Amino acid sequence: MYGVDSLQLVSFIYIVVLSMVYFLKRKYNFVESTIYKFLLIITMIVLVLDIFSSYIVFKNVDVGNLLLVIS
Repeated sequence: MYGVDSLQLVSFIYIVVLSMVYFLKRKYNFVESTIYKFLLIITMIVLVLDIFSSYIVFKNVDVGNLLLVIS
């Protein structure tokens, strides 16, 4: 559980730093830069939802009960 959480948090920090570097630079209005901007935003949203969902699942449900529900 802790390995997955730390991987998600490190990925989120990496995406935040990458977004800051991208958005602080002067941008050109190319199709590629627009696609890259949307990909950064979507990736950040997905990581936040993934961290939130894993926190909710592991905080409120015992792992043994989770395995019983899945099977």
